[in-house]
Amino acid sequence: MKSNTKLITDHNIKTSFNKLNYNIKTSFNKLNSNDNDLIYDGIFEISLYLYANNKLNMSVGTITFNELLNWQSSSARSGVWTYYEVAKMENMIITKNYLKDNKNVDIYDIYSYGIHDYNNASDNDINKWVDESDIIDDWLNRNEILVMNYLKNLLFILEKEILNI
Repeated sequence: MKSNTKLITDHNIKTSFNKLNYNIKTSFNKLNSNDNDLIYDGIFEISLYLYANNKLNMSVGTITFNELLNWQSSSARSGVWTYYEVAKMENMIITKNYLKDNKNVDIYDIYSYGIHDYNNASDNDINKWVDESDIIDDWLNRNEILVMNYLKNLLFILEKEILNI
């Protein structure tokens, strides 16, 4: 039953955002706004567009975009430790390296701080990491606009690639 629910959800998202396919430029235009709510809408719409078209892993840039958006969103919803617990290690390393290669020291340092191997850890390690994640959650809360602007600028770098889907 669970897989049927996922298929229905995936189908609904795909159907809803097929309409967005012809007008994805509108979502990119929102990124130029001075209104943070419109910028968030654009980021979210582009994320759903990538998801609906199965293009979240088409390049190092889109992987980084998706991982950072999930990272920030997990922090806002339930705590960033939930992101680190379920994220693919390979994608976290790709994201960490992308941030390092592009000299984004602030986000690189705080993002990297939470990367641990939850699958091979003791309960003590996991409890310590969950406690440490409060530092990351606090940082993300204080630097929400910084991360949003990074995501927005990353989308502008990826725009041609995304528009050619």
